[in-house]
Amino acid sequence: MVRRFWWVLPVIVSALAAAWLALADHPYPLVCRTALYPADPAPPAFPGATWHRVADPAAHGWDPAALERAHAAAHRARLAAVMIVEGGRLISASGCTRTRWPVASVRKSLMNAVLGRDVARGVLSPGTTLAELGLDDTPPLRAVERETDLHRLMTSSTGICRPAAAGATCTPVEAASRATPFLYNNWDFNMLWSVHAAVSSRDAFTVFAQDIAGPIGIRFDPARDGRLERIAASPHPACPMDPSAADMARFGLLYLRGGDWDGHRILPPGWVAESTRAQVSTGPGPGAPHHGYLWWIHAADNPYGLPPGTFAAEGNGLQAILVIPAWDAVIVIRGHVPRLLLPGRPDAADLAAVFAAYVAARKS
Repeated sequence: MVRRFWWVLPVIVSALAAAWLALADHPYPLVCRTALYPADPAPPAFPGATWHRVADPAAHGWDPAALERAHAAAHRARLAAVMIVEGGRLISASGCTRTRWPVASVRKSLMNAVLGRDVARGVLSPGTTLAELGLDDTPPLRAVERETDLHRLMTSSTGICRPAAAGATCTPVEAASRATPFLYNNWDFNMLWSVHAAVSSRDAFTVFAQDIAGPIGIRFDPARDGRLERIAASPHPACPMDPSAADMARFGLLYLRGGDWDGHRILPPGWVAESTRAQVSTGPGPGAPHHGYLWWIHAADNPYGLPPGTFAAEGNGLQAILVIPAWDAVIVIRGHVPRLLLPGRPDAADLAAVFAAYVAARKS
C-alpha cells in the first residue's frame, strides 16, 4: 500500500515548500495583526494600560512621510516590529508589536533590573564574590575563579570559559589572547541566575514580574513568558524570556528615566547610571561599543549613526531596545522569529539602512 502511493510524498513536500516561500514573502516573518494604538492629541508622558500614539508626529519633531518610508525599509528588511517613543510618548509603531516571542540576549538587560533590586536590598554589591555566595561549578572552579565578583559577571569579563546553556561560549585561548578583559560568554551571564537565587527566596522571573514588570504595565507571566534552559555540563541555566515589543518599549523608558516610573522609584538611585556607564571596552576597532552592566554602550562613531550616549539591550536576530538620551527616545527593533525558521532574516547591513531611514525621519 505504501509503495502504491509513494508519489504522494513529493507532492506534499512541494506544497509545503510553496506555502513556506509564500509566507516568507510576507513583510513580517510572523503571522499577526499590525497593532493599532489610539491616537491622542496629548498622550501621557508614561503609558497607562496601553500605549497612546501621538496624533501628529510632526508636532513632536518627526516627518510623517519619512517615517512611512522608514517603516517600508524595515518591512523590506523583514523586521517584525518597530516602536518609536520620544518624551515617553509613542511616536509611531509598525508590525507585530504585541506578539510575544523569544528576545534572545535582551534577557540579560532585563536581568539587570532584578540584580538592581538585590543591590537595593543590600544583599548584593558589585564586589560580591562567588565564594561569598557559596557558588561553584561542575567540575569545581579554581580558587582564583571563585573570587570572581558580580562586577566581572555583569561585564562578561571573568575569562572563565566553560560550557554554557544557550551557547555563546569561549575558549581559554580566546580569553588569553584578548586585548581587553571583555569576552562575551554565556557562562558569565547564566551564573547571574544562580547569584540571584543565592540571595532571594523568589526566582528572578517572579521578581521581574512582581517588582519591575507589573509596576510599569508589562504583563509578564513567569509560567508563560520565562523558562529555564539547561545543559548537562553546567548547573547554571540560561533564562530565555518572551516579551513583546510594546513591553520592551516600557522597559526602555524605565531606563531612560533612570529607574523612575511616573514618580515611583522602581530601581535604586544611581543603578541605571552605573549600569549604562562604559565599564569595559569590547574591542580595539573603531566604533566598537563598550559594555556596562548587561547593557551595550555605543561609541560616538558607531556604524548606525546613533547619538553619543546611546545604550542598548541587544539579542541575536536583531532584537534590540535602543535608549537614546540625546533624543529623549527609545526605539525597539524586533527581527526574525527563530522558531518559525523562516529565510531572509535581517542582517547588520539591513539594520544600518533601516536606522539611516529613521534618523532621516527625525527632524534636527
